[in-house]
Amino acid sequence: MTKRLFVSVSLPTQWQDAFADYCKQFPRNDVRWTQKENIHITACFLGDVEEGRIVEIREKLKQICEHTKPFSLSFDRIDFAPPGMPPRMVWAVFQESGVYARFLKKIQEVLREFLAVEPHKELIAHATLARLNFARQNLGGRARFKDPSLARSIDIAQALPNLESFDVRSVELMESRLDPGGVRYEKIETFPLSAHA
Repeated sequence: MTKRLFVSVSLPTQWQDAFADYCKQFPRNDVRWTQKENIHITACFLGDVEEGRIVEIREKLKQICEHTKPFSLSFDRIDFAPPGMPPRMVWAVFQESGVYARFLKKIQEVLREFLAVEPHKELIAHATLARLNFARQNLGGRARFKDPSLARSIDIAQALPNLESFDVRSVELMESRLDPGGVRYEKIETFPLSAHA
């Protein structure tokens, strides 16, 4: 039996509230806005993992986090994503952080055999606020938007959240479950960043 797993950085409740309020400006049926309680930073996506191997992941994350000091992330902007490609999502993007990039690279290195996708070269901390609905063409399986003007119709610059920075003191190993009501995330374990200053 498998579980669909990812490693995440939780956002403070007030940050989730601010991003949820931002999303309420755009009540569109063709955009799937992320539920407030599901807004988080995905450090890496592991995909379907055999339950018997989860203990390995937990031990590897524990070792990394025990040797990592807490650090801060600062909000930068709201932007369409992925970078350099036709927009499929709306991201809350955080400022570049060498500390976060090095930490994430360590996680990706030790969990490489579990990663569902190849590690990104650009380690951009972001929270997915929305996914733009699209249809797939049969020919080549290439993604095509049902409405190509959809991204242009969303003014992502209006009423930006007034946020500065927050301290990252832990990461979570999470399970993603698809229920009749939608996606639900369950925390498997929290790993404090406990290296001494």
